[in-house]
Amino acid sequence: MVTIGIALLYRMLLEEKNTSILSDLGISRDYLLPDELKLLNFINDYVDRYNKLPAIQTVEAELDLSFPDIPNEPLVYWADQLRERYISNKILEQIPNISRIASLGKGEDAFQLIKKLYRETTEYRIDRGIATLDQVGIEALKEHDDRQLRKIGHGIPFGFPYLDKISGGAQGGDFIPIAGRPSVGKTFIMQRMSIAAYDAGYTPMLVTTEMQPVQYVRRILALRNRVNPNKIRLGLMATNTERATIEKDILSISERENRYYIVRGSLTTTMSDVMDYVRDKRPDILYVDGAYLLETDNPRASQFEQITTGAKQLKLLAQSMNIPIICTYQFKRKTGESIDDIYQTDVIAQLASIAIGIHKDDGGDMADDLAAIQYRILRILKGREGEHGEIRVLYDMQNAVIEQVTAEETEDE
Repeated sequence: MVTIGIALLYRMLLEEKNTSILSDLGISRDYLLPDELKLLNFINDYVDRYNKLPAIQTVEAELDLSFPDIPNEPLVYWADQLRERYISNKILEQIPNISRIASLGKGEDAFQLIKKLYRETTEYRIDRGIATLDQVGIEALKEHDDRQLRKIGHGIPFGFPYLDKISGGAQGGDFIPIAGRPSVGKTFIMQRMSIAAYDAGYTPMLVTTEMQPVQYVRRILALRNRVNPNKIRLGLMATNTERATIEKDILSISERENRYYIVRGSLTTTMSDVMDYVRDKRPDILYVDGAYLLETDNPRASQFEQITTGAKQLKLLAQSMNIPIICTYQFKRKTGESIDDIYQTDVIAQLASIAIGIHKDDGGDMADDLAAIQYRILRILKGREGEHGEIRVLYDMQNAVIEQVTAEETEDE
């Protein structure tokens, strides 16, 4: 019996295409049935040994297989059929489990299975195929027109002029880690960036793993209105000035078309949760504070595996949703200076489009990260096109000001 997978492989042989075409079509081994895998393995083994594709007659003789008349459809057609079969089988496999669990009154468990099924089928529906020059050209023009309408540079602004200038802003598919030691001010920098994106007309989403949303919002409102965040936290704002300013800002935010989403995360927030939120709300940019704390779907994995897998999944999410993702990580040692010094993983250096390190300017400790005027150095550890440089940033928490003071280009070491 000739199945869809065998028809696809037959067409591949007929067109003298190497098996690498399968990945270009978005087809993995998971799509194939045992007999189809047997045929694929034979083709791969033959190519490894003889450095050429086997003839169709050789395949029929060696595998006792007969190819009857197979419709003369292109490879893409058979790939689409295979993908549809895979999704259908996935759904059929899970329906009995979902029905059984729901019948026991375990609605939440059944709902989680439905979410998992949705994620799996959605991932396999993403078009990973080959694009033509004209197709991508149309996409490029559309991106240009969108940006021109917004009247904003080349990407979503970071909010630091020098960084925006040399990088062109955060762009779709970017995975951007911000690394630093504990209490150096990573969260404040990321919040400052998110405000710049929001004020430029974009819709940001911020995932928290360590703080409650109200803690983040206090800081964001403080930075937007230059009000000491301690005053908001301790109930010390002047009623007719500072509090009135904050209240007016909240009202203006409620009337804006673009939203600012804050995910009520925790130490139990998973990568799957984040993917669901992004697919549901479709933000223009995602910020993840404490990305190293996100759980993957394998709770038994080591911390190294969790962080590594999480970074890979965030990169894939950025690419599949065509949005930039900015995350905070920690340096693994006090002397951490480079992208290779990020705690518990080596893969971020490979995945990062742009990487930024935050360093103390004076070498002193931050006893209270809301109390004093201090300075930080933002160092570009990796640039999209090899850019390098560093920015001296003012941290004035008394007046809730975080801004670029000086900037200079540095040599690539």
